[in-house]
Amino acid sequence: MDARGWHLQSVTVESVLNSAQRLAEAGQIDGAYALLTRFLNAAPDSIMALRMRAAISCRSEDWERALADYNSVISLQPDCADCYFERGNALMRTGDVHAAIDDFSTCLSIEPRHAPALASRAAMLLQVHCLEQALDDIASAAEARPLNDRDIHNRAVILVHMGRVKEAISEYQRALELNPDSGGTHNNLAWLLATSEDPRIRNGRRAVGHALRAVELGRTGGWMDTLAAAYAESGDFDAAVAAEDEALQLVGGNNPAFLKRKSLYQHGISYAAWLGARRRNEDV
Repeated sequence: MDARGWHLQSVTVESVLNSAQRLAEAGQIDGAYALLTRFLNAAPDSIMALRMRAAISCRSEDWERALADYNSVISLQPDCADCYFERGNALMRTGDVHAAIDDFSTCLSIEPRHAPALASRAAMLLQVHCLEQALDDIASAAEARPLNDRDIHNRAVILVHMGRVKEAISEYQRALELNPDSGGTHNNLAWLLATSEDPRIRNGRRAVGHALRAVELGRTGGWMDTLAAAYAESGDFDAAVAAEDEALQLVGGNNPAFLKRKSLYQHGISYAAWLGARRRNEDV
């Protein structure tokens, strides 16, 4: 028996995958990749091993290796919806938006209710400003998995880009009903409530509440900047300046947008008021 046959006698695909998974979970990415490579040298057509090795390469952001393995998988199993979805995600991470959309579309031609592919294609369509199609995709994803707050959150993001702010606020609120601990949703809702050009939508007090909850869940520069805008809209400019100072510290102190907003708050001007004045001047 040749060496290749002897090697396969001693292991199974399942045992190799389990071992590689354990190595990856322990942070031993190189070891997991090497184990899968040894197995694939003996069994080059093992689709599951190729898919896991591609996933391992994605974890180390080696997109060239990942895509090479996904290409092999798809050539071996061209009717695998999940395989196109996985390659699409890798393409998405490389910034190849149109190729990612193509793979998500192929996945959906095989499995039309593949919710993750619908959500991912919606994100890519948003990037290329195909807003109506993005909205259709995320609505279909949300219909397929109605308890997924991220789909509802992302529907709100698309609605904001479409200028449908009142609907977006309702969607963010609905997402929070499903997941009250989503810092990103609290932050996005606070930003709309603090900075909307529609005074009927702005609500500084509510904005502060959501922004404070966001920074309780995760203290980032962007979220502290939102809190500053919320404080300013509520009329508490001292708190707004302090929050903007912390936002600047968190991003290294050199963010022109943050510095601009800090200057506004120091002069007792909310960001929403400044935006409104700038738009009025542009209309003149």
